[in-house]
Amino acid sequence: MWIFSIIITFLIIFSMLKNDSNIHIKNEIYYDRINSAIENTITEQWINNPTFESPIEPIWYWENGTEGDNSDMDAIVTPGQANYRILGDEQTFTVIYGTINSSTSPGWKQFNKEGFLLPDTAQIRSYGCFVYHYWYDDPNQFPAVHWKKNISLPIDMSDYVITSASLEVVVNATVSSNVDTPNDNGSWENFAIGDSVTFYTQISDLGYNSPIYTVASNKTKYLGQQNASVPTILSYSDYQLETVNEIDLITSLNSAFEKDPDHSNFTLTLGVDIYSEDNLQVSDPDTFDELIIKTCNLTFSVRKKIDQFTRLSWNQIGNNITGDNIQIVDANFNFEYKINNSWPIAAPLSEIRFYINNKIYNEGIIKISTANATFEEAKPGGFNVLGYIEKDVNISVSIEVFLKDNFELNESIDISIDNVYLNITYIETLPDLETNLQLFLNGQNKTDNPLLELPIGEILNITVKFSNSTGDHLSGADILITGEKVYDNITEDVGLDQYSILLNSTERMNMGVNLLTIKAKFPDHQTEIINPRITVRKIYGELTLVSGNNIININPGESTSLQLMLNNTDYGGVITDAIITYSSTFGDGILTDQDNNGIYEVNIQDIPLGSHSITISAYIGDNYLVNDYLITINVIVPSNPLMNLLIYILIGVIATVSVSFILYQKHFKFPRIVRKIKKLKKKVRKGKKLKEVIAQTRKEIIDKINPKYTQSIPIELYTRDINELKIETGRSKK
Repeated sequence: MWIFSIIITFLIIFSMLKNDSNIHIKNEIYYDRINSAIENTITEQWINNPTFESPIEPIWYWENGTEGDNSDMDAIVTPGQANYRILGDEQTFTVIYGTINSSTSPGWKQFNKEGFLLPDTAQIRSYGCFVYHYWYDDPNQFPAVHWKKNISLPIDMSDYVITSASLEVVVNATVSSNVDTPNDNGSWENFAIGDSVTFYTQISDLGYNSPIYTVASNKTKYLGQQNASVPTILSYSDYQLETVNEIDLITSLNSAFEKDPDHSNFTLTLGVDIYSEDNLQVSDPDTFDELIIKTCNLTFSVRKKIDQFTRLSWNQIGNNITGDNIQIVDANFNFEYKINNSWPIAAPLSEIRFYINNKIYNEGIIKISTANATFEEAKPGGFNVLGYIEKDVNISVSIEVFLKDNFELNESIDISIDNVYLNITYIETLPDLETNLQLFLNGQNKTDNPLLELPIGEILNITVKFSNSTGDHLSGADILITGEKVYDNITEDVGLDQYSILLNSTERMNMGVNLLTIKAKFPDHQTEIINPRITVRKIYGELTLVSGNNIININPGESTSLQLMLNNTDYGGVITDAIITYSSTFGDGILTDQDNNGIYEVNIQDIPLGSHSITISAYIGDNYLVNDYLITINVIVPSNPLMNLLIYILIGVIATVSVSFILYQKHFKFPRIVRKIKKLKKKVRKGKKLKEVIAQTRKEIIDKINPKYTQSIPIELYTRDINELKIETGRSKK
């Protein structure tokens, strides 16, 4: 019994020792397969050209927003900084000045006032607008005249505010004592308001459409006064018309600019109205000797309007951070800014702000009103933007000036930025074994330049070679290709030590640029990524004349046949079933491919004299691109007199042959006896009187030939013969 116990104990100990040995061996194998990795902590400044050294563009580029008025801001490049210029402006326009129609005030034109007759004399003279009128109880009791001038500004007034305006119109007048006023000596028999002259100035749009604003005027009351007890007033020396207040003057200008499509034009009108009252039972003459509008001065000042929600940004799209072995641990963004002038109090909400990867950083908004004249950091120590940084996307930065106010600005203001930095810290875990990835597109080595253009429908052969640092093929690697329409594993060809895939550009890609990503992974080796950029374009077709010469010369009256071949320059051969059209000054049409061989034809007739351009256009479908083909047809009158003579002779010969042929067919083709019978039939049909015909029967004819033969012929044949002859000739021989 004890011997059995010893044996059992020995077996248990042996078994335990064996298991421990196996565990040790497995652990040794496991740890032999583990490859220690290297971790590199890397801090990179991610912005290219952070100090805006020349050239700034295209690394940095600027763009406007979609709201507000983009004409209110502009991007200005200065070495060492990028600028946002808010385009303020203030101008003063003296649009009319001095004597009417002089060198300082040209362009005045005289017009009838609608519904009124002109005075006896109305002219523009060297000293201004002149009127003379004599009323002697005639129909022209209320004459009037206008002088107008169209005024254009070099700016769009919808972008400006009129801040001040002034108008000065100087007139003078001289009348005779027969002009009746309230203070005359009472020689008139009837009196209501007396005789008067009204001078006035109006502002309107170019079409003189309502509303028309009268901005200056004067109506005389005592001009013509003559009485021993009061002063005689027969003339007014130079005096100014009474103008409306400045606000109303600005309102009239704004109204005219608003109605103008260009917001830059208006019309100024000077007018004289005369009223003659009939104060006597007998004739009552009124004489207005000289009514003169001498000078007119109109001046106004404007200031630029800045519209709310206008924005402009300086932008940069940088590189991306890729790799499964990358861990981003820190990102710090900062920049400096300044302003060159005081910011207007009327725009307290406007701001500077920035975006990282198209996401606004709300904690980084800066009010422009706080900016100083010297550069300062947006934030001491910078902004923590770690949460805005993503792997596998190009990191973009945008710094924007956003005008959130409506305000007026009398001069331009520059806001500047400089020293834009984005410091990114990441940990890169490197595998022990290095790798090498080569890319071949349709047999071409595109490792260093992974760009390819191909026509739609072509099969793209993508081949990669994935090897270790010694150049040995890595078999069994995981190589994935992705894109908008692609998500596939690239298949290994063991015999050729490579990985390949075929992609149909029609099914697996979009028209235009297709960004693909090829990621190659192998255990314990570096992951390689390459980004092919495949541009899929339309298939190119080419139109060519079969004759090869696109200049065709023909004579008047001739037609020309166009034969064009439509070639497929990408895949070879010809293209059928296309729609080929031509257009020209003498008409349009379609070329047809009757034989379905890619040759399209058309015959063009009645081409007028001269040189004509014909544009040939082809439409095959959305997947084809064919440039138009230009043909020139010259229709030229022959200049050779001998050739003309030959043509005339040929035409005469053809006419002679044609007439001879017609005569032969209708007349000379038949024997003489037939022609006579046809002529006889024709007369019978028309019912004309015929000459007497002596007809012989068959028997009589045969008797002459052979008298014996007629004896055997029945008598009915003779009778029938005679009856037929009666019918034929309309007569009978007794």
